[in-house]
Amino acid sequence: MHIIHLSSELAPIAKVGGLGDVVYGLSLELIKQGHSVEVFLPKYDTIDYRWVKNLQVLQKELKSFDGPVEYNNTIWSGDVDGIKVLLVEPHHPAQFFSRGSIYGCADDVDRFLYFTRASMEFIYKTKRNPHCIHLHDWPVAVASTLYRKIPR
Repeated sequence: MHIIHLSSELAPIAKVGGLGDVVYGLSLELIKQGHSVEVFLPKYDTIDYRWVKNLQVLQKELKSFDGPVEYNNTIWSGDVDGIKVLLVEPHHPAQFFSRGSIYGCADDVDRFLYFTRASMEFIYKTKRNPHCIHLHDWPVAVASTLYRKIPR
C-alpha cells in the first residue's frame, strides 16, 4: 500500500509532544511491513536537520492559494531513518513556518490550513494515488474535505 501521512510533527526533526513520536513510530512500522510511506510536514525554521538525509528540492514551483491569492511553494524531499519526508516551504508573505516555533501563533489555523491545502495540491498535481491519507490531529483535519473538493 501507498500511505501518505499529513502531520504537523515528526520525531526527531519537529517534535513538541507525543504526536511526533506516534507519526515516527507508525511510519517505521508500516515501512517494516512493506508499505510505501511518505510524511508531509511544514518546513519549519526549527527543523533539526541533523536527522534529515539526502535533502533536496523535489519541486521548485508549486502554486497554491490563500483565499483568492496564489503563492508559490517549494517541496523538499529527504529521508529520516528510512522514512520519506516531504517538506512544504510556502513563499507566503506571512512567513507561516519561519517563526521559531511549531505552535502558538495567533494565526495557527491559517498556517495549517495553508500547509494542508498546499500538500493536497501537490498530491493531486503529481498524480499520487495513495491507498490511504492518514490525517494526524487538528492541524490537517481539513484535508478530508479538500480531498473531496480537489478534482481527482
